[in-house]
Amino acid sequence: MSTAQRRRLLRSSMPRPIRKTVAAVLLSFSSLTALAQSQRVEQPHKNFSFRFEFGCTFVPDVYDSFTRLFMRTWVNFPERKEQKVSVVLNERQMDHIHRAIHEINFFDYPPQFVGVQPIERTIVTIPHLSYLMEVREGGAAHRVRWTDSTKPTTEQADRLRALFSSIMGLLREQSELKKLPPQYPCE
Repeated sequence: MSTAQRRRLLRSSMPRPIRKTVAAVLLSFSSLTALAQSQRVEQPHKNFSFRFEFGCTFVPDVYDSFTRLFMRTWVNFPERKEQKVSVVLNERQMDHIHRAIHEINFFDYPPQFVGVQPIERTIVTIPHLSYLMEVREGGAAHRVRWTDSTKPTTEQADRLRALFSSIMGLLREQSELKKLPPQYPCE
């Protein structure tokens, strides 16, 4: 029996009201599927990774999601000490970071971000945090460097600070990092 013959048999054996109901259900299902796909947030690309430096300007903490290494540096002049620990962010955490990067349009930020409003008076904070974030995704790469030392800031700066604070929070939750001494005075 051919496919066409099976279809004709199904149509002839199924009452018209039931066929209409089945058609409506299938149409509704396909519409819901299309809606869900259009509203779906992109899942992290398998080639998504980032390198994030944060903290004091000359001795930042560094995390690289590609190598899964976190490095903390201490300077006790004239000595400089480094300690590396393995830190693996889980899929939920990586998805959160990936989504946040796209929500703030990270790839649209300039490589050297200023983040201060163009007004006559600004307040400079010392010590302050400095950041360098490099994102690699699907063959594209973008870096943003920012010294967060001046106020008042822009909305764009607030969004970038929220992203960076979120990543720092996720990293500080890691048991491996809790064992390390804090990086004073910038932490």
